[in-house]
Amino acid sequence: MTAAAPTLAQPSVAAVRAVPAWATPVAVGLLGALVGVAFTWVPYGWSDEVATQTLVTRPLGSFLKTVTLHVDAVHATYYLAMRLWATIFGSSIVALRIPSAIAVGVAAVGVHRLGARLADRRVALIGALLFLTVPMTMWAAGEARSYSFSMAAAVWLTVLLIWAADGPRRRWIAYAAAAAASAYLFLYLLLVVLAHAVTVLLSARLRRNLIRLLVADGAAALAAAPLVLLASREQDQVGWISPLGPQTLGQIAAEWFVGSYWYEGVAWLLVIAGVVVLVMRRSGPSSREALRVLLPWLVLPTLVLVLGSALGKPMYVQRYALMSLPAAALLMGAAANRLKRASALAVVVLAALCAPVYLHQRAPLVKGVDWGEDAAFVAQHRTSQAGFYFADPSAARAPRQMLGEYAATFSGMADIGVWRTGAKRHRIWDSEVTPRTAAARAAGLRTVIVIGDREPRVEFVRAVAAFEHAGLRVEASGWFPWTRAVVLAR
Repeated sequence: MTAAAPTLAQPSVAAVRAVPAWATPVAVGLLGALVGVAFTWVPYGWSDEVATQTLVTRPLGSFLKTVTLHVDAVHATYYLAMRLWATIFGSSIVALRIPSAIAVGVAAVGVHRLGARLADRRVALIGALLFLTVPMTMWAAGEARSYSFSMAAAVWLTVLLIWAADGPRRRWIAYAAAAAASAYLFLYLLLVVLAHAVTVLLSARLRRNLIRLLVADGAAALAAAPLVLLASREQDQVGWISPLGPQTLGQIAAEWFVGSYWYEGVAWLLVIAGVVVLVMRRSGPSSREALRVLLPWLVLPTLVLVLGSALGKPMYVQRYALMSLPAAALLMGAAANRLKRASALAVVVLAALCAPVYLHQRAPLVKGVDWGEDAAFVAQHRTSQAGFYFADPSAARAPRQMLGEYAATFSGMADIGVWRTGAKRHRIWDSEVTPRTAAARAAGLRTVIVIGDREPRVEFVRAVAAFEHAGLRVEASGWFPWTRAVVLAR
């Protein structure tokens, strides 16, 4: 008679099963929010974040005219949510970054929930943790923009798709409402809805819901039609997007994993391995079903953006494809799960590879601006009867934009450069007068501080020359990584 093998693993398995189902995803979500918000107070805010801050603090009437008549209608819902947040927690760049970190936590919970529905709790946990190690996840967590909200909306909309497909007809009403709301959060999230339609077509189990899905998608599209019309009138606002070129393939390869070649290589290896695992696995139909959900979501948004750029105006930007990142994380989780006990090591290795990128993302100058150093220079050199002028108004990151975050530093000084404020002209940014006009306005001032790009741009040289012609002389200067400043006095 053979003795039964000892079951040493049973207590740990029982202990794991004893953990409430909600505890693990909530813990992962809290981890994501905390890691996401950490050190977000260090980097200086940049143009896009200042745009958020500017529209959030603008009078409601001017805000509505700005987004409906001129620019950023596609972000209006996000701005409205941030206006509510700012009334409670303030409108500093740091305060406006916090919701993005929270949204990353919500997205991580969604990744776990979807992984549990498509596979099991182990794949769900690994996928959610890997989602938090992705460099662009942590980048989005530190941005006062809507990218992390887009990831959260995409993954929870996918959860809703599976939930609606497995239930009564009325669940599709919730899916349609969520799809419309997602479009108003970020218009390109309709590409996730398109990916869902492909999923339903590919799945024999889900195909019985095709008519319901088409009705829900039609209702969502109809609800989003006003936003589409507004966005079509504001196409000039994306004139900064570069056309497709030799660099595009590299951008696509790095769109989720940018920042570390080592991370990018390991992550893509896991994504491809995840696809292979789900194709080859014979344990049941669930793996193939997961692939039908994840692969269209992974591929279609980027594919449509690239094809749209090739056939019309440029529309592909790496960060626009972040809506597909949760799908990549779950494919990585499916591959890492096959490593059995070594799956934890995979998470640790990818977290270690992401760590230098994460620390770089939290450095002061990482966003390509040094406005905090300009503000410190102004605080040091300002006097009574002082004014300021920003040269280089046409620069991509015009120095005047720093006024949003550092308004207190310039408080009490004469703004001799403003022509019409953005609020009055229903645009995001102010318009400025010429250096000659600004010099005439400085007649009653003892000191003027001029700030412009560090490169020898002709606008800065002309500005300083105009003030010198008006009787002021350079007394001090400051050189910073991207900008420079001079103090002129009588």
